Amino acid sequence: MRLNEFAPNKQGVTEGITESRGSLFSWLKQQFPTWPDYVVKDFLYQQAKTITSQEQLADFLEIQKKDFGKVKWRLENLPITLDIFTPKTQRMIKSREGGSSNPFQVPKDAERHTQQLKMIQQQGVRTEPIIVAKLNNGYDLIEGWHRTIQHLQQYPEGYTGPAWVAYGATYTSESKQGVAEGKFRSKDIEEFIPPNDALDDFKSKYLPDWEMLDHRTLQAKYVAQDHRHAQEFTAWINNLCEKMDHFAEVTQDVAEVTVKTTTFDVKGLTVLDFKLAMAVDKYAESNDIEQVRMSGNFGMHQ
Repeated sequence: MRLNEFAPNKQGVTEGITESRGSLFSWLKQQFPTWPDYVVKDFLYQQAKTITSQEQLADFLEIQKKDFGKVKWRLENLPITLDIFTPKTQRMIKSREGGSSNPFQVPKDAERHTQQLKMIQQQGVRTEPIIVAKLNNGYDLIEGWHRTIQHLQQYPEGYTGPAWVAYGATYTSESKQGVAEGKFRSKDIEEFIPPNDALDDFKSKYLPDWEMLDHRTLQAKYVAQDHRHAQEFTAWINNLCEKMDHFAEVTQDVAEVTVKTTTFDVKGLTVLDFKLAMAVDKYAESNDIEQVRMSGNFGMHQ
């Protein structure tokens, strides 16, 4: 099956594939022949069937091949506590507050938490594996967020559960724009793409003075006290980007500093962009840096 044989529509690019062309799962398995069937089905297949354009699907598969092309998968029983995960995964788990908070607007979040909780209460530790990548600073959770959060709620001291573990992940992929942003984070809650009306609400509530272009980019301009003050501001923003592993476009013209942010991996706005913009606003307010309107019509285009 060739990529151009997919039939895009509102339900996803895979809708309309006929049996004669083969199943999506079989086609994905051909692209990743060394991957376990479970990982292909629970991760690649679940992602691919929701993607709404051939270009996005091609980008998604290209990045998976770059990041996971040389991995070795092993099914293991892991002693799971919060501490075994990478700092990023730990932050994301904690932010969900055991399922009582949905800061990133994950679809059907409460329903999925309730479903997992009922299964754990009835069966004990689930036998369905989570999917993780073993990195130098811990295990990066790829798939199984709701299961993991609910297990840690029920077993706060830890538990032993099955996991498909990827050894040798590189996480070196770059977007077509050439900006490195770590691994493709389409499954991570921080990169969930809110609908346009939610983006409008977020902007109005948290970033009223920023400008949003076609629901894809946030941008703002600031005026510092002088050139040196602007340099310090620019350096602070760049350092923030490094810490977040999320890179904004920052330009300085004497005392003026312009910031543009978008999530290149998904070609749109995500929670990462709002987090970065709010942090920039807070720093500017605390350091006597004035925000000014940018020239041109860059409002919330419909």
